[in-house]
Amino acid sequence: MGDDDAQPGPEDLGSIFSPKWVDYMLRQAIALCWATLPRESRTATELQTQVWRIVERALQDQREDADVFGTGRAP
Repeated sequence: MGDDDAQPGPEDLGSIFSPKWVDYMLRQAIALCWATLPRESRTATELQTQVWRIVERALQDQREDADVFGTGRAP
């Protein structure tokens, strides 16, 4: 196997996915969050609160994982 057969790694994702994909995926996550909120809680304010809560938790997990696994590459 030569270098031509190498599979793209995580460092290559920027050249594979454009910011439009990130935007699309975030919008899908927001829509899913809206759909899973209890009907009586479906307001723009509650949606924003829950989306931010989930994003903040995910970013904190990334930081902790970087510390634990020694990657030092947390966002």
